[in-house]
Amino acid sequence: MPTGAPVDQAAVAAAFGRLEQALGANPKAFLPVGGDVAFFVPGANPPTWHLTSLAGAVCIRPGTPPFPVLTIGITPQALGWLVEGTLDVPKAFRLKRLAIEGDPAALAALVRCFAEQVPAEAPGL
Repeated sequence: MPTGAPVDQAAVAAAFGRLEQALGANPKAFLPVGGDVAFFVPGANPPTWHLTSLAGAVCIRPGTPPFPVLTIGITPQALGWLVEGTLDVPKAFRLKRLAIEGDPAALAALVRCFAEQVPAEAPGL
């Protein structure tokens, strides 16, 4: 994944806030992901984040879950696109803005949580 440019820490925190808010408004949308998700955002402080569902509520916090079904390496810009619902996954992989370890179906389920909230003509990656 590309690194080197300074990371807008406030933008990363805001993206995770939007992610939590969107999934918190519809926690059932997160169920198809199938478990905890770890995010690694190079250059962010902190660089690792943990997305989970606790007692039916979706929450995100700094750190790494012990047994994630999916670990996502994602650039700050691609993280913004994910929560906006405009992430072009194949292109992000090709451009090294996205990498995963774990179940690709869990990534597809997570992306669908946001893509379904955006009009089809919204700009993407």
